Amino acid sequence: MNKKSIIVPMMILISISVVYACVFPNRVEFYHPMDFDVLKSVLKTEKQKHRILNETVLIYYNDFILSVNENSATVTCKKVMTECMDESDFRDVLEDLEDWNAYDLSKEDKDNIAELYQPNIIIRKLDKGKLLAVKIKGGILKFLGRLFCTNYEKVLVCREEWCAIQVLKSEKCLYLREKCK
Repeated sequence: MNKKSIIVPMMILISISVVYACVFPNRVEFYHPMDFDVLKSVLKTEKQKHRILNETVLIYYNDFILSVNENSATVTCKKVMTECMDESDFRDVLEDLEDWNAYDLSKEDKDNIAELYQPNIIIRKLDKGKLLAVKIKGGILKFLGRLFCTNYEKVLVCREEWCAIQVLKSEKCLYLREKCK
């Protein structure tokens, strides 16, 4: 195996990871199966401004955009580095999704999910085995972050089986953070 066949892929991988570390808009990701086809048909009759792109529905609110696919819903602020919503706004989004028949959750689940809200957070349902796997993977990536710029996940808090996970940048990303501002 020659050196070019190893060096070129490594350079590409490093370049991609540097760009990925710079691009991190204010957003909230909520992972739960969505009834995508029903959502599309209901939104056609609603007056809510939306657009369908491939397998994603983009729903426009005043300060943020909600994108929904079969596995998740993501709220992204229209302006970067701003807090475009609070817990009550997030709760409204959860209610809207249920009103549009995207899913059916109990009131207790919606309360737990809404209480986990923070800017730049991932909300996911994790059983004990998956929770342990996320913690181990986060620890490994944090350790590797001493050598390379990596993003790693940290479990902040769990309510029942719903957990709030934050994506953090490693120590080696300090230089990148200053350049990405």
